[in-house]
Amino acid sequence: MSVMAEAAGFIGYDHLVLVHGEPGIDEVSVFGRTTVYEVKDGSADKYTIEPSDLGLRLHDLRDVVVSSPVESIEKARRGLMGVDKAALDFIAANTAMALYVAGKVKDPRDGVEAVMQVTDNPDGFWAYVNEVAAVSRGGSA
Repeated sequence: MSVMAEAAGFIGYDHLVLVHGEPGIDEVSVFGRTTVYEVKDGSADKYTIEPSDLGLRLHDLRDVVVSSPVESIEKARRGLMGVDKAALDFIAANTAMALYVAGKVKDPRDGVEAVMQVTDNPDGFWAYVNEVAAVSRGGSA
């Protein structure tokens, strides 16, 4: 990851993060520590975060494992509706990092708080989904 972060700095990315979470996932982990390489303004910094740094609980990976696309959709829906806490925290951690890199929040913990505020409001669910989709396409929400 360090080589990729260094290359991203040379290429000229404004801001990006590369993440590797325990137990071996390329996402922000709520199952253990996440190593983060953050490239911003041409320099790369390495640090680690724990779920508690984001205001989240530690979960077991088995709590989010699915075996089919349909199960995945249902797991995400239940998480975003607040029914499945492990799924919600996993979604929140990764969405928070995306919102941080997009400049929508000042840090990932603030991103988690933003996600939780939206998911606490059932009426805000689809607005949240549309905001995340817009950010992922490089637009603004």
